Amino acid sequence: MVRQPHKNPRMSPRTQRTIERIAQTRGIGFLTGQTITVRFMPAEENTGIVFQRLDLEGQPLIPATMPYVASGNRHTLLQHRGATVALTEHVMAALAGMQIDNCLVQIDGPEAPGCDGSALDFVRCLQAAGIVTQVQSVNPYRITEKITLIDAKRNASIIAFPTHGDQLILEYQLDYGRQSPIAEQSAQFVITPYTFVSEVAFCRTFILEQEIEMLKARGYGKNTNTSHLLVFGEDGLIENTLRVENECARHKLLDCIGDFALLGRPIIGHIIARKTGHEHNHQFLHEILSLQERRYSRAA
Repeated sequence: MVRQPHKNPRMSPRTQRTIERIAQTRGIGFLTGQTITVRFMPAEENTGIVFQRLDLEGQPLIPATMPYVASGNRHTLLQHRGATVALTEHVMAALAGMQIDNCLVQIDGPEAPGCDGSALDFVRCLQAAGIVTQVQSVNPYRITEKITLIDAKRNASIIAFPTHGDQLILEYQLDYGRQSPIAEQSAQFVITPYTFVSEVAFCRTFILEQEIEMLKARGYGKNTNTSHLLVFGEDGLIENTLRVENECARHKLLDCIGDFALLGRPIIGHIIARKTGHEHNHQFLHEILSLQERRYSRAA
């Protein structure tokens, strides 16, 4: 049973937060099939989120921000000085969704564990760790003008608008076409710790049955099965049931939350994503960073 945070719709102003004590969980890595432990550690103010590979010589650190994004092909891969960590988006979503700004995330393998395909295990782990308020203020990024990202080839888009409040309103529109076993669906929430835990965190990764053999041929997906993620065959979901009718769209929101956290600061605004993936989320953040640079140049 996941405890629900206090229902507070306002995102800021607030001070930074970290966890109170160490907590860890284990799971199977979806790419390698290894059993991997992830340990969450308290961190000082202004640290941000940093991954640490305990299994590599020197136990290298990998900051979870855009300069260290190496790939967005089906998942988010971070890299720093030759060290990488894959499948970071669900860990990042749990931290961002619960408004934990500073944390050292130690792992003993090349990827974050997949667990049940959602962020639920990470949420439970962080709740067990407790959350403490720090002194320094959070510096959110407020969307002040319309931002449009269009991928005409895939008919995908991300459109962001300013809002009057201090909230992140996030909407995802999923549409794989009439021939797909995954129904057209959408999801929209004001993203707060309460709504993240109660409406988004439990929503699982999904994949088409025909994609599984292709990935296994590349060496991925060892030791994973239909209990670890949602597998859709021609006739629908295989050996599993949906937790909510629009679980797939909600999981896409989860991915957006995790990827958008790579900006290194919370976002205030209304964002609508349609038919997008990790690479689009990263491109959207690049657009935000480019806007920031242009503003600084004009100010100078």
